[in-house]
Amino acid sequence: MIEFVVGAGGKTSYIHQRAKEELAQGHRVLVCTSTHMLIEADTLITDKASEIQKRLDDCGYCMAGSRASEEKMGPLGWEVYLAACTLADVVLVEADGSKHHPVKACNETEPVIYKNAEKITVIMGMQALGQPFKDAAFRLEQVCRLLDVSENDRITPAHLFTLIQKAYLEPLKQQHPNIPIEIHCTAHTLYQRAVAAMIEAGEEASLLQPAWFSEKPVLFLCGGGHVSLALAKMAVIADLDVVVMDDRPEFANSERFSMARQVICDDFSNLHQYILPHAYYVIVTNGHAADSVCARQLFPVDTAYLGMIGSRAKIARTKEALKNVWDDRIFAPIGLKIGAANPAEIAVSILAQIIQVKNAAAHSSASKELLETGQSGVLCILIEKKGSTPRNVGSMMLVTKEGVIDTIGGGALEQQVIERARTIDAVTREQVVLNDIGMACTGSNTVLYIPIC
Repeated sequence: MIEFVVGAGGKTSYIHQRAKEELAQGHRVLVCTSTHMLIEADTLITDKASEIQKRLDDCGYCMAGSRASEEKMGPLGWEVYLAACTLADVVLVEADGSKHHPVKACNETEPVIYKNAEKITVIMGMQALGQPFKDAAFRLEQVCRLLDVSENDRITPAHLFTLIQKAYLEPLKQQHPNIPIEIHCTAHTLYQRAVAAMIEAGEEASLLQPAWFSEKPVLFLCGGGHVSLALAKMAVIADLDVVVMDDRPEFANSERFSMARQVICDDFSNLHQYILPHAYYVIVTNGHAADSVCARQLFPVDTAYLGMIGSRAKIARTKEALKNVWDDRIFAPIGLKIGAANPAEIAVSILAQIIQVKNAAAHSSASKELLETGQSGVLCILIEKKGSTPRNVGSMMLVTKEGVIDTIGGGALEQQVIERARTIDAVTREQVVLNDIGMACTGSNTVLYIPIC
């Protein structure tokens, strides 16, 4: 097999991984280039096929080329290359350059595909998603012209899908109609992996919303008293991660807040050291002065929610003390008006208000475990809902060989989706009518199944 690798965002890494896999199967592997490639520690600079044969005989692997510069190798001579192709079971040829950018378009001289090529693999780096074109694209002018974008526009899945089509698939199919072409997208985050899987399957991935792949909301409690403890217990049930901070060791400890993701014991003046962007903040310290210290540090922060407990008189005094920095987006007094009289009821009113704010965004978010997993499986995402259904659009879970990570609502719906996912081997969309699976709800969900590696 003679495979030419083109594109950007991980060609060399892909070649080394392919070489490793082929070597594990007992195949002899030659790595070379038709343009330029960085010289590595084990690179053989040669113009003799016999030296390549010796290296292959010794270890089954040879990376070889001519010297182009101190750091880079160029192509093997044509006759040496042809002879070397007969000595290896697999030949992997890097066929264009991108200067470490994740995306690119070719100029008129690229890529360089030899006439004996048997496969072409196009690489594209999903790490470009969300970046401005000017920061991520090699041959920026060609990319912007092909996509009709400006250099300051941010890269979307639709951009990458179109770029692969216009910059690679269309011209390569025209120039090499008899050579099979495969798309391989390099990806790291779960969002990137999902987009990559869809693009590799030939599907445009704009329906995947980045917000769906945001981490589970964090409730940050400034204060560890009775209301905080009740609120923390309820928040975990409501699927929020909890962080607690207090300056008193008897209140800020993992025994008291065993359900919390993190417990911080420190002076409230140091709150700025622990701030998490977009978290839900509740100020429930043991005193007016500490409330003010926390509020002053949180007003400049991009919070998803900011509330302060206290009577109207206390809030008025705090507002007067902070009049130069007071932010009217703060919920103070905190919570919905339900006549709450004890710590548990106050916690209910606060959590209800947080849920009201959170769900105004109308999308779900994923758990930390799901976002950080490297496991393969089928990612199941609710992409459309009608009527009364258990979860919001964007809810997702990963069905692996060993089990399931996260949830799309539980019950009969989830069980049916899990069973279906175990039969899926390609990107698939299916509607699940809840009445049809014995649920009392009258709605339906459309589920997107994405096999990811």
